[in-house]
Amino acid sequence: MAVPPNCQHLKQKLDEAEAALHDLQTGRAVRVLVDHDGSRIEYQVGNKAQLSAYVSELRKALDACLSGRVKSNGPLRFVW
Repeated sequence: MAVPPNCQHLKQKLDEAEAALHDLQTGRAVRVLVDHDGSRIEYQVGNKAQLSAYVSELRKALDACLSGRVKSNGPLRFVW
């Protein structure tokens, strides 16, 4: 899909976040440290739930940008 220039930054962030989530889900984000005495520490970089929420947030923001909608903070109020 062609992304207009004003939405490119969101598309780039979404691509990076989706790649990070893919790495986390496929085990490529797992880090293994082996100490000089042979002890092994294995940990995952990132939190799947937080990363999934971030991807969802970026998707919504990109959809809004592509459709020309502006993020709303609530109902429209008239002031006289």
